[in-house]
Amino acid sequence: MTAPAVSGESARVRAQLSQEPKPLRVIAAWTGLPRRTCEEAVQALRHNGVPICSGPEGVWIARSADELKASNERLRHRLKSQYATLRAQQNAERLLRGIDQLTLPTGTEG
Repeated sequence: MTAPAVSGESARVRAQLSQEPKPLRVIAAWTGLPRRTCEEAVQALRHNGVPICSGPEGVWIARSADELKASNERLRHRLKSQYATLRAQQNAERLLRGIDQLTLPTGTEG
C-alpha cells in the first residue's frame, strides 16, 4: 500500500510540528485550517513515515524511538477500544435485525 501524497494542508501542519507537544486546536489556529483537516494531515504525514507522537498534551515529532513506541502503544490501546466498540455495535445491529448470532463472522462480511 502506498502512502498518500502530502497535501498543502499537510505541509502547513508539518511546519507547525516540533519536538514539543502542541494541541491540534492550536495548530488549527496557527494554520487557519479546521481541526479535522489538521487531524487528517497528521494521519497523512504518519502514513508518509513522519514519526509523530500523540498524547493528552497534543502532537509532536518523536525525539526517540522509545518515545514513539510509547505513543504507538497509546494508539494500539485506542485501536483495541474502538474495535471493541465496533463489535458491540455490530452485535446490537444484529439484535435489531432479529438475528440470534452474536459473534462476528470471520472474514466474509464487509
